Amino acid sequence: ANVLYPAHGPIVERPRKKLLDVADHFDGLRRRAPLLHENGYQERKIARELLGRESSITFISMGEFSNLNLVRNLLRTGPPG
Repeated sequence: ANVLYPAHGPIVERPRKKLLDVADHFDGLRRRAPLLHENGYQERKIARELLGRESSITFISMGEFSNLNLVRNLLRTGPPG
């Protein structure tokens, strides 16, 4: 299909490219997080460095959906490949 109609958010034209871009972004995070950790960065500092400030969804979800949890999962899964 040339158009993606998600349950939330805007309609996405050329969804294949968009989805590949998102996958590339997460692969980049998976590469960078362990490197920062090896260089002595703590999980919270890695989250701030890679993802910026927490968004409102962190507070709405009571911390379930947080940059910190994402970083913990990135460190657990390791780099792609």
